[in-house]
Amino acid sequence: MNKRSLILPVILLLCMAFVGWHAYSPVNQYTSGGPAMDQLYAEAQRINDLPAGTPFTVTFSDDTLTQAAEEALSLYSADIKAALQKLASMEIDVAKPKVEFNGDGTLKLSAKAGKGFLKVGASAIARINLINGIPEIQVEKVDVPLISISAETANSEIKNLTGQYMNYLTSFCSLSKIEITDGQIAIEGIKN
Repeated sequence: MNKRSLILPVILLLCMAFVGWHAYSPVNQYTSGGPAMDQLYAEAQRINDLPAGTPFTVTFSDDTLTQAAEEALSLYSADIKAALQKLASMEIDVAKPKVEFNGDGTLKLSAKAGKGFLKVGASAIARINLINGIPEIQVEKVDVPLISISAETANSEIKNLTGQYMNYLTSFCSLSKIEITDGQIAIEGIKN
């Protein structure tokens, strides 16, 4: 399989993983990345400070997560470029990541990717399901001009890349509900 066909899922996942991973990092490792990343970090810290067994709910708008992805892309651009270089065996520029939560329970992740002035819009539509308290991203559709990427290929790559992060998340808290509505995501759980 051509590794370049996995670029979109990896770009989107890297942006979100860098936001999520650094938001949930211990205090002594966190570096402010901007207002949206600081908001994610503050929520993670609030949950971390709860006594074990305490229920929590956290809600984020798609605008907040889009801004956090932009901040992460700026702050961790060298890391993201290196990861993409390693995977795709070529240098790729990424810009304008966007997160959209839809009323039908799906989320749409999109970005501009390419080289130099030549960038194409790429997107993926997915759902987040809870399987035994572990979030699982299920891509339903991938749209990248000139390249055919199946949802199955994207799902496989995402599952491979998210394993470590999901293990860390489940040691931190137990999730009981993830609900996507128009413009926002709500997450409920219990602090471990």
